[in-house]
Amino acid sequence: MNKFWAVFRVSFRYLVYSLGFQGRKKKARDTSGWLVLGLVLGLNLLLGVIYGLPMGVLFAQMGRPQLVLAVMGMMATALCTAFTVVGAKDVVFGTKDMDIMLSLPLSGAQLLAARLGALYLENAAITFVWTACAGLGWVVSGGALGVWFVLALL
Repeated sequence: MNKFWAVFRVSFRYLVYSLGFQGRKKKARDTSGWLVLGLVLGLNLLLGVIYGLPMGVLFAQMGRPQLVLAVMGMMATALCTAFTVVGAKDVVFGTKDMDIMLSLPLSGAQLLAARLGALYLENAAITFVWTACAGLGWVVSGGALGVWFVLALL
């Protein structure tokens, strides 16, 4: 199981690095992927707030404040699909190091699960940001907080 987590961490680092710019210096290469991931999450937060708050007010005026959660969920799904298409090209289907990876004492299914897990982690971060913005739009629109709010966000 330790081998799986090691491959998972390497796959996630490779995914983060593939988002970044190809720097000449080692330090620039190490930090650029994390900075780009932070930039992507920050821009998603900005877009989520820009869309979530006005939609919450609009849907509250229509008498349907719960629609903000559905619409923002669909937007998060569309963004996650786009990031999956971009990330899967390099991380899952990239064969540059496949002969080295397949020579590890790890089955092909575990290798694929580790690479898909890295994509899932990135998509979970994006979805979390959009869900938080949808919750903010719900609160601004006058939606009630409580157990149903948490279940709706989940």
